[in-house]
Amino acid sequence: MNKIEIGPKSLLLQALKNDLEHLSDGQKLEDRPTEFAHKNDAGYGITLRRISDQDIKSDTLRVGLVVGNGSVLSSLPRIPADLVILVDRNKFIARWTLETARILSTTPSPDDYRKSVYEGRNSLFYRYFNWWHPIARLRASGDIGMEMGDLGKEHFLSSQEHFDECKDALARKRLLTTALDLTNPFIVARLGRIIRLMSGEITFANLTNVWEHASREGKADALRQTLSLLPFHEAAVILHSSSAYEFGGILPRTMGIQRGLPAYLRSVSQNPRWVKE
Repeated sequence: MNKIEIGPKSLLLQALKNDLEHLSDGQKLEDRPTEFAHKNDAGYGITLRRISDQDIKSDTLRVGLVVGNGSVLSSLPRIPADLVILVDRNKFIARWTLETARILSTTPSPDDYRKSVYEGRNSLFYRYFNWWHPIARLRASGDIGMEMGDLGKEHFLSSQEHFDECKDALARKRLLTTALDLTNPFIVARLGRIIRLMSGEITFANLTNVWEHASREGKADALRQTLSLLPFHEAAVILHSSSAYEFGGILPRTMGIQRGLPAYLRSVSQNPRWVKE
């Protein structure tokens, strides 16, 4: 089977965007600014250095699934995927990520990016900062600072060279977003059908903190079932975590990588630290 190529102006890409936009129809979702607009997984930088775009080679369309922001702009060069779909049940995360991706693609340097995002040219700037008022600028600066401290040289703002590398990866790998609840079987089944219609397979998934949230809400079994509705590559690179913020500190040992959905599900089912129902 020949791999489907999705160009920036292809009809297939436009149809895919439209399908993903309508996935959120009728769902009860959040739409609010959040401190997790940058990333939501402490210690992620250590894990990111262990993955590579070459981890999975496939004749089918390689699809990445990122839950939450997941430092996706910094991660794109390493994600083994041709197309990345970012999902979150908070619509603000999707809009923030798309806007910052647009700014990355149109600014020449890290300094210009900062000015465009954090000094008012970002269309979501005032909503984000008004939410954090009166310490908004300080808090936002702290958020991006924490992310940069965690990712180090892997962060897209760490140097001009890596900024250009991430910008290039953004141009090559299509980044799309959708708002959905991963524990909703009807919606996840629709997402699975969309990926299959593109002759795609999920070759990468950033699921850090996903199991924890589902477990706290009594939805671990639902998540186990819905993930099985998606077309995962047999050796998909799946990132997971367990209580990465426990005791207010970073515990990198609680983060890891599994290869394939069965291995991921076995791990989260067998480790009692990850089951909090």
